[in-house]
Amino acid sequence: MRVSQIPRALEVAPEVPKLFIGPPGVGKTQMVQQWAQRIGRKLYVIPLAHFEPEDIKGIPYVAPDGKLYIKKGPLIPDENEEAVVFFDEITCVSSQKIAIALKAVDEKQIGYFRFPKSYIVAAGNPQKWGGFELDSRMVSRFLRLDLEFDYDEDTKALLNYFMKKYPDSLAVGKVAAFLTYDKSFTLKEPKNVGDAFPNPRQWEKVINILNSGEDDISLISGAIGTGAAAQFINFLKLFENLKVVEQVLDEKEPLPEYKTDKLDIAFVITTGLAYQVKKNNPNQLLRAVKFIKHCLIKGTHVPYDLLLCFARAVLNRGIAFTQPVVQELKDVVKELMK
Repeated sequence: MRVSQIPRALEVAPEVPKLFIGPPGVGKTQMVQQWAQRIGRKLYVIPLAHFEPEDIKGIPYVAPDGKLYIKKGPLIPDENEEAVVFFDEITCVSSQKIAIALKAVDEKQIGYFRFPKSYIVAAGNPQKWGGFELDSRMVSRFLRLDLEFDYDEDTKALLNYFMKKYPDSLAVGKVAAFLTYDKSFTLKEPKNVGDAFPNPRQWEKVINILNSGEDDISLISGAIGTGAAAQFINFLKLFENLKVVEQVLDEKEPLPEYKTDKLDIAFVITTGLAYQVKKNNPNQLLRAVKFIKHCLIKGTHVPYDLLLCFARAVLNRGIAFTQPVVQELKDVVKELMK
């Protein structure tokens, strides 16, 4: 199943424990968090790789009466609490920690503490992404769902998420334009163990770096690796040199007379406009459509697909088309049907 289908899978029979196996950094944990919030349940994340069994099962202490007791740790819900217990990184831990998750799934219990009213979810990485294969005894306790990253649909969902979280961020526009230009960089396997590599979680770090006013390649390399960072920085240089995007969106200036026969440059301009048009500024949208139609398309004979790509990207951002914009697009359709 696609990564973006995780929320739908969580809604189906939530009392059935789910196990999501997929690449790291694609949003598994985040989607579980959002689901728990949506259904009004507190989420208890148990990152198995970062805790010892004793920390998870409870903390022993000696009471004033001299007896030994076990205190429930912060990772376990109360007995009558309706919560979500999420075992993260389940494919990266020892058999001793796996046994904790096994008992939790079978008996809704960790150590001496039960949580019968809670839902259970787990996530891990497949072998090619650094995890190990769980044995059938463990997998049979869950509904196992293997995740594939769809470079069209999942990239679109990721960019929509960034747009909602960082409205009117120029950094989001730059990242969105790059990932629209080459979706393969949304998620790439690292060449070596321990290397930074591009994935949705790391691209959000890149947005935060750019939002802080920095575009140092060493910082960006620390998030997505040197190869991806070099490609992204080169794209930004091309993007920055094309002042035409700013000129098109500047309502105080006439539309620039810009010509290019290079499809890649036309695509960069088009995606740059799509992700930098302000949501509540219909005049900017109309200027962008007119520019693409009259300058990039009619002036240089580049494909009409450019305008259709622009329209799709704008609609994905939730921007409504005004009547003048619709009329401009109708004219393009008429041209295509000749």
